[in-house]
Amino acid sequence: MDISFEKLWKISKELQLSLSLDESLCKILTALTAGDGFAFNRAIIFLKEDTRLIPKVWIGPKTIDEAYKVWKEISSQPHALEDLLSKCSRREYLKSLPTISIELNINDFNPDFLNNGPTKIDKSDLVPKTLRSVLEYLPFVLVPLKTESELLGLIIADNMFNKKAITDIDIKHLELYAALASNVIERANLFEEVKKKEKALEESYRKLQEAQKKVISLEKMAATGELSSTFAHELRNPVAIIGGYAENIYRNAEFPDSLKSKMEIILKTVNRMEFIIQNLSDYIRIPQPQKNFVTINEILNRSLENLQIEITKKNISIEKNIQDIGKIYADPLLIEQVFTNILRNSIDAIDRNGLIYINVYRKETKITVEFIDNGKGMTDEVMNTLFTPFHSGKREGLGLGLAVSKKIILLHNGKIDIKSKLGSGTTVSILFPVAEEVKDEKDLTH
Repeated sequence: MDISFEKLWKISKELQLSLSLDESLCKILTALTAGDGFAFNRAIIFLKEDTRLIPKVWIGPKTIDEAYKVWKEISSQPHALEDLLSKCSRREYLKSLPTISIELNINDFNPDFLNNGPTKIDKSDLVPKTLRSVLEYLPFVLVPLKTESELLGLIIADNMFNKKAITDIDIKHLELYAALASNVIERANLFEEVKKKEKALEESYRKLQEAQKKVISLEKMAATGELSSTFAHELRNPVAIIGGYAENIYRNAEFPDSLKSKMEIILKTVNRMEFIIQNLSDYIRIPQPQKNFVTINEILNRSLENLQIEITKKNISIEKNIQDIGKIYADPLLIEQVFTNILRNSIDAIDRNGLIYINVYRKETKITVEFIDNGKGMTDEVMNTLFTPFHSGKREGLGLGLAVSKKIILLHNGKIDIKSKLGSGTTVSILFPVAEEVKDEKDLTH
């Protein structure tokens, strides 16, 4: 088709509006195959990846029956080129385009075909065997797409159905069009690269925020620990002295009944104070994980054994759904402490005949362990202080169990999340990194 420079300028203007690579490729081939454009019967575009040419878009019928059907539709409802190009912007074309799966190798082509301008190929021995199985028609025009320094890909177009000749004028116009198309593809590639880098920066920023939150959390723990350490140290000795003397007096002295009951209260109170101090020491002492490659199921079974008496006493059912998810790199005793604490909280929240689901599954590079109970749940007020030391919803609790558990999970580069609603039960989710995905032990401990 003897396309006018005015029409070529309009096509150029339309192509310059595209930033998406898919949209750009669609428009490039639409202009080549539209009757108001270059009017080729069909066209395929390949993009270069290493030494391969990967097919991206094919526009045009594959059989003569399809060709007559398309021409009939166009003749009954004429479409301006601008209208056809706009369909690429709306992604209407992309959903119905034919697909081809064959790849070409750059080394199978005569280098002159790829290094020079558009070439009309009219001899089968010039065509790579892999390409013959796709086209099955000669002649066709091969249009290399290039920047100043490299090959981007190539376009192949033919007139298989109307048998229209490919003229020298067509080749001249395609030379101009190849430069335009190459520029559009190069710009779309740069835009795609910018989007990838933007996404990578957003992901890095997200990870940085998460790391910052962990640092802040650990700093808060350290500050609380320093205060608690002083408190525990100052109280431990005097309480031990009081307890020791009280125990000695209680065992060796004779008391009237009125004093004996009071002495028992003193001993009980001292024991309670020692329990508080020991819990403080446990919270203060930052565990030094002794890590191994372990399975979640092994640790869960030990935690359930620890609590079997309470589970049986309340007639609680345990249902486990554990996928084959590989191992984690963790201290089994510390993780057992976490699981036992969470399970004990679920047991305490259930009156009788309750149910605890335990789900273990893997998603990408994370292993998730879920504990779901149908207990009484928690209020928003309690939820807001769950991981705050010394805030407890239990009468006998110190509010250190979940604080210690969170510290242990952070030391394993994990994450703990709790969702609960009063009257609707509680779900505790713990995320661990998959051991095989970690290249360096530091990835798991920092």
